[in-house]
Amino acid sequence: MNKARLYSILDKIRKGNSTKEERDMLAQWYESAGEADADELFDEVGNIIDEMDRHSLEALEKQLSAPVKTRVIAIGGRWRRIRIAAAVLVLVFATIAGYRYFKANPASGLRYTAGKGETRHIRLPDGSEVTLNAGSSLEVPGSFGSAERKVLLNGEAFFAVSKNEKAPFSVMSEDSVLVEVLGTSFNISAYSSHAETKVAVSAGKVAVSRASQRFGILAAGQQLAYDKNRRHFLLINDENAAAWLKGIVAFRGNTLNEVAETLSRTYDKQVRLKPGVDGELQITGNFKKEQGIDNILKMICALHHLEYAYEDGLIVIGKLPL
Repeated sequence: MNKARLYSILDKIRKGNSTKEERDMLAQWYESAGEADADELFDEVGNIIDEMDRHSLEALEKQLSAPVKTRVIAIGGRWRRIRIAAAVLVLVFATIAGYRYFKANPASGLRYTAGKGETRHIRLPDGSEVTLNAGSSLEVPGSFGSAERKVLLNGEAFFAVSKNEKAPFSVMSEDSVLVEVLGTSFNISAYSSHAETKVAVSAGKVAVSRASQRFGILAAGQQLAYDKNRRHFLLINDENAAAWLKGIVAFRGNTLNEVAETLSRTYDKQVRLKPGVDGELQITGNFKKEQGIDNILKMICALHHLEYAYEDGLIVIGKLPL
């Protein structure tokens, strides 16, 4: 389906006169779209939601499918009812509405950050505990704890969630991966610049999804990664998923670009690659944070025929001369 046809259907959805066949076409297009096109649809659907009042949104819900569940959330200072059904478009709209809640209400709750070179321990109002890794942030809306407990994560954090069956706990990353729990402990790595979002469960169970994609249930000891480029989930086995809590800097097939970013964040130093250095080079290894950035870089460079130097306050990685 070309872009003109896509926007024509979205315009009809906005006006409330789309047909079921057109909505089915849009759902099929979304499921087969690449990451950039899917994100474009997310943005456009977000704009549609922002323009709608309560009555318009309820009319849209009736168009999309028969309701199976009702949820009330606040977007842009207004309360809106979102009915979640199995249809792809309903899931897409609901996911975006949930994400827009955080972005539209930055001042309605709390925002915690951990700067570069530091970690931060947080105790949420419900008693849940969160440890933020370096360069991470957590947004907690003002409605947290009333009927649901929803937070937005950018970066990496370990959660130990207090159990409350009447108020489910969920974490959404900025790439719309949603982790839903009742009471458990788990690690999420969701740095916006990384190619994958990873979830590792230490105790209990969590449900993981992204819009129309429902991965399923992860139990204690299980881990998965969401590939942002291919837009799919896969089970992984990474024993170092939360090693940073113990002062371990761990890499499992990370690209050199990601390694440079991680070291920059962990040690509050700017690490750059010289032109011509393969940023996609994969690095695997565990290091103690106390070893320091110089010792870690020496080992990485020795293994991969690289060198590094300090230049104008930056650490620059380059190729060794032949």
